[in-house]
Amino acid sequence: MEATSSDNHAVREAACACLGELARKVDSQALSPHVPSLLEVLKKCFHDERWHVRDAACLASGTFFLNFPAECKYQVEQLYPLFLENLEFPISIVRQGAAAALSNVVRAYGTEVIPKTVEVILQGLKGLEKQKTETCKNADALGISPETVSIRCCGSVYEDWYEFLIYFFSSEIFVPTRPKCPFPTVCKGFRTMGNG
Repeated sequence: MEATSSDNHAVREAACACLGELARKVDSQALSPHVPSLLEVLKKCFHDERWHVRDAACLASGTFFLNFPAECKYQVEQLYPLFLENLEFPISIVRQGAAAALSNVVRAYGTEVIPKTVEVILQGLKGLEKQKTETCKNADALGISPETVSIRCCGSVYEDWYEFLIYFFSSEIFVPTRPKCPFPTVCKGFRTMGNG
């Protein structure tokens, strides 16, 4: 748990991933008494400055919900908004992690959380008509045609990798500038429900 407070973001990310593996692989009776404190640590990591750490915390939290539903139930209301925040994040891998985590919450609690999840999807659908068709600011630099941008805006794999590479090779923290868009939220929301 100390590693989640490391100065190195890669260590913090790996620590969150390891906590998720604990939930998946360690004997449930041995881990059960520690679940509340582990979930608290992960909840703090949702506020990390690096998206990698937030993504790993989201995935690990979802794993805890799936494997320890009784022990985690008290945290659903507190963590659900954090999952939704990641579901709207500009980088697709973070949205995918949030969809996977929400899928685990739906699997764990079923009808208790489905109405809230459906509400998020419906809100995203309403926002689609307000979404601009041209939101990929790096399309020209990437050699992506306007037709492709119009079809794939917000969810462009090329732009996600472009942002990742900028982030990876820069010495400063890269903050994506692409606005939140309803389409990826709706898409990941449907995946969540389909996997649940």
